[in-house]
Amino acid sequence: MSLEAEGSNAALPREDMKALLMKRYDLDKDHCLSQGELEIAFKRLGSRCPCWRAKLAMYHADYDADGLIHQDELNILVDYIRKRGFHVTPN
Repeated sequence: MSLEAEGSNAALPREDMKALLMKRYDLDKDHCLSQGELEIAFKRLGSRCPCWRAKLAMYHADYDADGLIHQDELNILVDYIRKRGFHVTPN
């Protein structure tokens, strides 16, 4: 499985996208995504400025402001990724 900026226009179901993000980018296996892990994800998604994109994603999705995207915040992250036109596809 991989994340790609280009690909099918058919969106993955929300739960599949959340599972894929966690499987690929929860590098320390703490069941959360850090800003550094988001930066890696956005780089892989093809962002021209993954550091900035990760900061903005954290701003939008980290509603408890603890610096981590927890399981209950993943829906917001998925919405952010989709709104910005990035496509997550299983490969």
